[in-house]
Amino acid sequence: MRPLTASLVRYLAIVAALGGVPCAAQPQQGSAPLVIARSGDLPLLISAPHGGTLAVPGSSPRKGEGQPKGASGYFTGRDNGVEELAQETAAEVKRITGNAPYLVVASFHRKYADCNRPPSLATEDDAARAVYMEYHDAMRRACAEMVARWGGGLVIDIHGQGSSRSTVYRGTKNGLSTATMRDRFGPGVHNGPESLIGRLAARGWTVHPEAGGREQAGFTGGYITQTYGAREMGTDAVQLEFGADFRSTPAARTAAAPILARTLAEMARIYLDAPRRAPATKSDVEPPPNRRLPPPPMQPIAAGTSALGVEWCYASAGTSSGPPRAMAGAKGQPWKSSTTSRAASSSRRAPRPA
Repeated sequence: MRPLTASLVRYLAIVAALGGVPCAAQPQQGSAPLVIARSGDLPLLISAPHGGTLAVPGSSPRKGEGQPKGASGYFTGRDNGVEELAQETAAEVKRITGNAPYLVVASFHRKYADCNRPPSLATEDDAARAVYMEYHDAMRRACAEMVARWGGGLVIDIHGQGSSRSTVYRGTKNGLSTATMRDRFGPGVHNGPESLIGRLAARGWTVHPEAGGREQAGFTGGYITQTYGAREMGTDAVQLEFGADFRSTPAARTAAAPILARTLAEMARIYLDAPRRAPATKSDVEPPPNRRLPPPPMQPIAAGTSALGVEWCYASAGTSSGPPRAMAGAKGQPWKSSTTSRAASSSRRAPRPA
């Protein structure tokens, strides 16, 4: 378990960067929150399920007995640095645009609960199952709000991979989890210069796939992208698998977060500039039947901390009206950004599970 003081220092720094003290009460007994779930003012949700280090009280590490192994099965490895990268990127989006993205981050270790797996494979005891459901309840809330306010939104699911230090792999099931986006804005928003990976490549990053290519087996997107990128959900989802050069050290994250944030802000503006769709109904934002999660084990406290120590910041976001504050830059024009070049790594190992 990481030192509490270091965790609190980092947590307070991110809170300050995002605009002040969150609406949630302080965690019980001075413990760090197991899930950070923060509302936003953009059609953008940043998710990071595998970077946490905290133990889940009352839970034991999973053993995976009788479960499938591999890219979509049992795995307990932690994605080092992605929790921090997600929060630093969210802070940068707020700094650049004046508006915060939605944020859902697991501070608990993956060995207790894997939020990128379906419920049947994710946990092995009730305590872990409860935090798993808290995480996905926050995801559902955020997606429902984005659909209700902007007619859709983009979910970015951040992970780490060990195949290539200098590469970012995109995962969308080769376009299945961005079908809504492509229907609304055209195929170029998924592949091409104006797509997410096209914009990252233009800023000097090594990305896979290149324009028009197929996604790397093992990195094509997991349960989160399949669930929150389903047409029935109304949102789009992209999994990004980051090599160590982007996430493993504070210096790496400091270099990566502003470039990623600027790119995500540009993608969010595509939704903001689009004609408003009809208001969502309940059926528009429910997960499809084959991916529907069981009901949460408890109702979260709207503006405070749940019984599991989960930070909730959805007290008023659902009742907000009107568009967010004007974003920096003229409409339709990208923000200026310096580019960073990264050489492709010559050593590539087999993909590890997402």
